[in-house]
Amino acid sequence: MNQDDRQPNSEALMDARRERGSQDWRMLPCLLAAWSASLAAQLLFDRWLSPSAAARSQSAAKSQEGASQPVGRYFLALGVTGIVCVVAVALVWVGWRGLQPSRPIRIRRTRGTLVDRLGSLVTLVLLMVVTAAVEGGAGLSSAMVAEGDGAVREALSGPTIITARVRSRSPTMASERLGQECRADVTIEGLDASGLVLGSRAPARLYANGAGCALRQGGVYQVHGELRLAGFGRSRLWLTLPKEEANRSKGSRSPPQAGGALRQLEAPDRLSAGMSAMQDAFLALTRGLDDQGRVLVPGLTLGVLGQESYLFGGGSGDHTVPAYASRLSMNFKRSGIMHLMAVSGSHFLLIASLVRWFLRRMRAPRWFQAVALAAACLSLARAMYPSDSVLRAQAMSLLSALAMGLGRKGQSVAALCWTAMLTLLVHPSMARSFGYALSCAAVLGIATVSGPLADACRDHLPSFLAQPLSVTLSAQAATLPIQVLMSPQLPVLSVLANLIVTPFVDVATLCGLLGLCLAMPCPPLAVVLVRLSSWGTWVMERTATGIGEAGLAVLPWPGGLIGSLAIALTEGALVLLALSAVLLRRRLGLSRDPVMGSNRLEPGPALGGASYRPTAWLRLRSWFHDSWQRLTALSFTKVTRAGPGSPACPPIKRN
Repeated sequence: MNQDDRQPNSEALMDARRERGSQDWRMLPCLLAAWSASLAAQLLFDRWLSPSAAARSQSAAKSQEGASQPVGRYFLALGVTGIVCVVAVALVWVGWRGLQPSRPIRIRRTRGTLVDRLGSLVTLVLLMVVTAAVEGGAGLSSAMVAEGDGAVREALSGPTIITARVRSRSPTMASERLGQECRADVTIEGLDASGLVLGSRAPARLYANGAGCALRQGGVYQVHGELRLAGFGRSRLWLTLPKEEANRSKGSRSPPQAGGALRQLEAPDRLSAGMSAMQDAFLALTRGLDDQGRVLVPGLTLGVLGQESYLFGGGSGDHTVPAYASRLSMNFKRSGIMHLMAVSGSHFLLIASLVRWFLRRMRAPRWFQAVALAAACLSLARAMYPSDSVLRAQAMSLLSALAMGLGRKGQSVAALCWTAMLTLLVHPSMARSFGYALSCAAVLGIATVSGPLADACRDHLPSFLAQPLSVTLSAQAATLPIQVLMSPQLPVLSVLANLIVTPFVDVATLCGLLGLCLAMPCPPLAVVLVRLSSWGTWVMERTATGIGEAGLAVLPWPGGLIGSLAIALTEGALVLLALSAVLLRRRLGLSRDPVMGSNRLEPGPALGGASYRPTAWLRLRSWFHDSWQRLTALSFTKVTRAGPGSPACPPIKRN
């Protein structure tokens, strides 16, 4: 076969590789630039331009304030001018490239010339700069709008009593503050402070007691309480309802009427009310489980731990000893399976797989499958408690459904990049979220590393161990630099813990979701499903307790940015060491076939297909099968000694 015959096969092979989502990394540099720019813009604004930073500073002299204000305006004007110039240059470059005559795109084995390389590099750099400018501008604009909000300005002057119109954005949960019974995330739509009516769109966290905990997700309420800056947590504002107003109707199961600290203005829509009722019915069923079931089944199914849930009229938590719940959470964290206590992309992947399998069995058209997949993902996201990982998984699922409807292959890395960039553009505050960063990093690691790592593990392990091991290692390697920023320790035995609990996670999750759906229409069957889910969480609890309480469960590591950089460099060194070992093995000829005495046939342009490499498990199974066949083929005959009357043995004839 000559070189000309091999060229089309080579181009087809490279085209197939470009279609793989794990190898389409073109938007990854743009995502990194966009995330860095958005985060830097918000941090720099809080440090230099924010009035709240000046209010929190020690020096509050008017002379210093007057001197710092022009500097902040100078940097703001300089940044806006730079963004405009960069966008203008990028548009000119794109227009100039567009006026050039188009050339047929051919994927060749050889690299392009130096000019082509420089042109591609300049295009990539300009794309990174444009995305960074857009995302940085969005982050800066969001920070400026949030800083100028009426509720934020009132809170900056100190704690104040206000009457506000709020919209509930989350289910009611147990409060983490002493003296408060429940909490809910709300959006302040307007407030009346000291007779001054102000507009607002600021998010806040509302704390209440008794009848004040009657909030429903999606409802609009009028509240009267104290507004102040948050002391901890992600929320910037705290809105606390007074105890004396809330305790007048303590024990009442109906929403408070006019004249109290909480008054309902608009009821939630039917979908929100139905989802809230279904969640409450499911949480009520989990109260009949044992301690670990009451804590873990709601966390695995809804994304809220049992001690953090709240039922209006039923109290907070689940009557579990707080010390046990805290110790269980710590054991899950030390064993490296903390992600099982929250809703992640595995829920959406499980539901999407079931929907696609059923519709393909029904021979449904592609557009119907895409619509059904999008509807299932939206319903699942609405039934879960809001979180950053749910937002990421929902956005990626909708993008995958759109790709299915258009007849395009799903590409995980490209979908992740576009999802994250669009999310940061709409919600710039996600750039500062550890939960969102962990979710994106885990997906990126699984999409890029798990495939090659699984192929390498299958040479020495069976498939049912190689696949979960590769997924665990890839996700762990991608998230460790971010985990070190949150906690200066490394879970040493996390791989072992994930391998133990992996066979039970999908079954427990599916039983929990089915129990959630049947909690209202068929409670007896839902109880059985919830009980089955608790059996799966019992395995997780035993694993977390056994590994988390071991002396070598975690390894101390430097925290902060230095520790994150150190773990990233360590992982990079390990990758280079593994690649060097592979290259050295090939150089020394250790990869030769022991029977044929030559190198294994690797897939190439002329051969096609995949290389055949018998794994250790396959060789062991072949040896056992061959040995058993040889043993069963043996035949034994009974030999008796010749007696006095027996005929003599015939003589042995020799040639």
